[in-house]
Amino acid sequence: RVRPQRAMASKLSSLQRQRIATCVDLVRQHDLAHYLCSTLMKPEYRSNAFVIHALNCELDQVAKKSTKAHFAALKFKWWTDAISKVCSDSHKIPDHPVVVSLPELVNESRSGKYFLSKLVQAKVQKVERPLKVVKTLDTIEQHVDSTYSSLFHLILESSQVNATAAEEEK
Repeated sequence: RVRPQRAMASKLSSLQRQRIATCVDLVRQHDLAHYLCSTLMKPEYRSNAFVIHALNCELDQVAKKSTKAHFAALKFKWWTDAISKVCSDSHKIPDHPVVVSLPELVNESRSGKYFLSKLVQAKVQKVERPLKVVKTLDTIEQHVDSTYSSLFHLILESSQVNATAAEEEK
C-alpha cells in the first residue's frame, strides 16, 4: 500500500486519508500499470495522481459493467453531473471518494475543469458510439488525446507543472 509522506499525512484528515486509500485500491485493482507508475511519483504529488487515475477507473467500469446502453447512459449522466458540480464549485458534490477529492485538484483552474469535462465526454462517446471511436486512425488519435492526454494534463497541473515547462523538458 502506498502511504503519503509523513508531513503530507499530518496535513490530511483521517477522512481524506481514507478517501485517498480508496482511490489507491481502485487503481491497484483496475489499472495496475498506472498504479505502479504513480508509486514512483514524489510523495507530495502521488495522491493527486491516484485520484485522477481512480476517476479514469470509475469511468471505465461504467462501460465494462453496464450490460445495456441506457444503464451506461444513466451512470454517465451521474458522472457528468458530478463533474459539472465539481467544476462549478458547487457545495452539493456527491459523497463519493473520487468526486469529493477532485475539487482540491482543480481549484480555480479553468484548464483542469476543461480536462475533467473532456475526459468524461470522451468516455461517454466511446460507449455511445464505439464504432466511431475506432473507425479510422484519426478517430483513435482523437480518443486517445481526449482521454490519456487529459489524464496527464490533470496530473501535471495538480503537481504544479505548467504545460509549457513540461514541453520545454522534451
